[in-house]
Parts: sequence; structure tokens; C-alpha cells
Amino acid sequence: MLRLLRLWRVTGPQLLEQVELHGQLASLEWAEEKRRLLRLVLFAGLAFACLLSLLLVLSALLLALSWATPYQWSGVLAVVALHGLGVLVACWRLKVLVGRGAQSFAATREELAAGFVALRQTI
Repeated sequence: MLRLLRLWRVTGPQLLEQVELHGQLASLEWAEEKRRLLRLVLFAGLAFACLLSLLLVLSALLLALSWATPYQWSGVLAVVALHGLGVLVACWRLKVLVGRGAQSFAATREELAAGFVALRQTI
């Protein structure tokens, strides 16, 4: 029991300091992650609104201009291709932003691992 109290007296302040530092680091990384997620949502909403408006106007214009011509089906296919391209671009950009989420809290995880190793060496 006495040995355990001595061990706690030696390692207790270090352990509490590590917990406090990890808490601060996690707080900073959480704030950064919240900013990233907010930008992700704002970009997705803005991109969706702009893309939808642009596609509707261009689609209507293309179909109106090509309706009574021999290019009627070409116009319809062009509208479908344009919509498909818009979806692919939006999905690619969102995939890039979502992929950055894997990097979240990397510093906290590394610091926790290093802290546990240091604490084990002290004990």
C-alpha cells in the first residue's frame, strides 16, 4: 500500500498534467473539425443550390432551342450528360472533403499513445 502511495505521488502530477494537455489538444482539434464540417455543409448547400439553378435554366434553354429541330434528341441527351457531369463533379468534391475527416484528431491520438508509453516507462 505504501509503495502504491509513493508511486501515485511520483506519477500522479504527471498523469494529471498529461490528461490536461490531452484535453486541451482535443478541444483545439474539435474546434478545427467543427470549422471543417461547417465549411463542408455550407459548400455542399451552396453548390447544390447553384448547380440546381444553373442546370434547370440551361436545360430549359437547350430544350426550348432544340425542340422543333432535328436535334431534339441530341438536346435531350446533352441535358442528361450535363446533369450527370454536374453530379460527378459534386460527388468528387464532397469525397475530397469527407476524406479529410480521417485526419481528424490525429495529433491527439499520437499524443495519447506517446503519453501512455512515457507513463509506462515511469512506472
